[in-house]
Amino acid sequence: MKIFTCLLLAIISFSALSQTMDDTDIFEVNKEGSLILKPIIEASFLEMIEPKVQERLTIFNHMIKPEKILIDDSKELMEDVYHFAEDTIRIHVFVEEFQNSKYSAATTTMGINWISGYELNSYENILNNYYKKALAVLQLEMEKKLVESQRIWLAYYLQEKSFIYELNDFGNHNSAMNCWFYYINMLESRVYFIRDIYLHAFGGDKTYKN
Repeated sequence: MKIFTCLLLAIISFSALSQTMDDTDIFEVNKEGSLILKPIIEASFLEMIEPKVQERLTIFNHMIKPEKILIDDSKELMEDVYHFAEDTIRIHVFVEEFQNSKYSAATTTMGINWISGYELNSYENILNNYYKKALAVLQLEMEKKLVESQRIWLAYYLQEKSFIYELNDFGNHNSAMNCWFYYINMLESRVYFIRDIYLHAFGGDKTYKN
């Protein structure tokens, strides 16, 4: 009787889980051959995450107010602090909602690789944006040094990505699943460093333009 009861509970649980999961095909391939979310699915995610994004931004805005004086009272820099926070919060919330979504495709190897690639690409875009901003505020010699620094870092980053993949390579595309954390960690670190250069976080006499 106990065995029958346990089996029945297992069947009910599995049935309930199946009902909560959605096996909709959420991906499509664009003209460039890249895997993307279907527009209607992406739009639903963006709508779904917005309240949580705004909630976290409200908390951030409350926390950052005492630190305004540290940004040289520059309105433009303060706006960038908020924009950076919004961009990164939006990435984090989107990733969270995708991973915890009702779509079964999100839990597949393809889904996990896609959302990890999405996070990586999003941070690459932020890095490129703040790299340009950082170059614009530096004195000429320091600007040249940042260009060289970025060239060296990029070579290191690509080499490390290749090495990390080789460490995890077991013969098929699933090997990437164990690599994303390290890729994103390296990139995120560089993003914050370049952002800090732009936000005048360094105090050298020959660092920034007047």
